[in-house]
Amino acid sequence: MKVLIIGGGIIGMACAYFLREEGCEVTVVDRGDLATGCSYGNAGMIVPSHFVPLAAPGVISQGLRWLLDAESPFYVKPRRDRGLLRWAWHFYRASQPRRVERAKPILRDLSLLSKRLFKDWARQLDFSFAFTEGGLLMACRSGRGLEEEVHTAKLAEKLGIEAQVLDPRDLAEREPQLSDEVSGAVYYPGDAHLHPQLLLAGLRRQLSERGVRFLANWEVQDFERDGRRLRAVVGERGRITADELVIASGSLS
Repeated sequence: MKVLIIGGGIIGMACAYFLREEGCEVTVVDRGDLATGCSYGNAGMIVPSHFVPLAAPGVISQGLRWLLDAESPFYVKPRRDRGLLRWAWHFYRASQPRRVERAKPILRDLSLLSKRLFKDWARQLDFSFAFTEGGLLMACRSGRGLEEEVHTAKLAEKLGIEAQVLDPRDLAEREPQLSDEVSGAVYYPGDAHLHPQLLLAGLRRQLSERGVRFLANWEVQDFERDGRRLRAVVGERGRITADELVIASGSLS
């Protein structure tokens, strides 16, 4: 089976890895150079503790302030676009408390599965990407920030995620270099960390050796269909036929 993956970030690379394991003929295309982007520039945290979805109560009011700030994590270029308005409406509906409560255990399970698979890769791959199970310390400078983090810790424990609340004295013993302005912290021992650039570069090298084809600076412009079935993906540099398509282009999806 020929599979085309649009997007060479961690999702696209992971799909390429497991599809190649199943014997598929895999091609990965990316509009960039396959050495930059969100998957390369992030902090490399694997965090089952982050189980509250982005679409949550209170995010809408914060999001409205962020929408027009190009440096914010929630920036969307303003434009008259029906699809954008439809997306905003679905985001609003997803932030309702009932939907958020349903999402929390799903996000927890996805994160725990991701952590297990990264751990498997750390044992199986022929290169190191600095995978470390050192936990995550959420230090808070204000009393209000600590109160909110303690509330999250209680929710985490209800979901079976270990969380340890540390007062200033406990925190000073654990991390003596932290500022004494910190009012407390929550420690999540089940979280982990890795080096994104090492992982992505190593995966690309290993997958290339196993026959996966990578096409950088290849922007998708259109799709050829036969009825409802995909026939090919078209770009400035030609067309690529495939039996199956995986769209893993991050926010551009």
